[in-house]
Amino acid sequence: MNEILPDSDIRFLKGVGEKRAAAFYSLGVRTVNDLLSHYPRAYEDRTAVKKIIECENNETVCIKATVSSALHKNIVRKNMTVYTLRVSDGTGFMDMVWFNMRFLEGKFKTGDTFIFYGKVQTSPKKQMQSPIYEKPECQSQTGRIIPVYPLANGLTQNLVRTSGEHALSQTAGRLSETLPEFLRLTYNLCELNFAIQNIHFPANQEAYEAARKRFVFEELFYLQTA
Repeated sequence: MNEILPDSDIRFLKGVGEKRAAAFYSLGVRTVNDLLSHYPRAYEDRTAVKKIIECENNETVCIKATVSSALHKNIVRKNMTVYTLRVSDGTGFMDMVWFNMRFLEGKFKTGDTFIFYGKVQTSPKKQMQSPIYEKPECQSQTGRIIPVYPLANGLTQNLVRTSGEHALSQTAGRLSETLPEFLRLTYNLCELNFAIQNIHFPANQEAYEAARKRFVFEELFYLQTA
């Protein structure tokens, strides 16, 4: 496999290929460096875990709960199967609801604990529709701040996030600094590799703010010196 460099075509990045590369091209993302510069438009904070009793209607949250009973399968009509899983965290019960997701069968055992993330509905009873779920010891989509990217046809949030993670891992510590050191020291700006990592996948709010400060400064600096 060829070495992935910042100027490598996006199609050579793991999991992309020709077809998905065309979708990235439509966003103006042609190289790995372009992908690293394709910044999130928003973030979802999935670090906080709420108790079921605290969850409010239409609130998007994480809960940590234990499976109370086996996954229930209800064939409503042709091409419509509803899967319901009842969970509890000791403060209350909530139903996790998915549609036409046969692969869920056998995924959950009574007594197992999961992190669930999704939008809560409280009427007629508390439930989440199509939640993300993970074991607490295997968290990758919960327990951290998740970026939300601008998309094009053929791209999903998961694909862009995964591609971004691959790009970051391939170029970690290898991006050449673009600001003079005296400027960074004078204005207390973080280093480029740190900034790129934390503008995409912030370690915490402070790291995000440091990355954002650096890129806002850099943009204004180049406008003034152009």
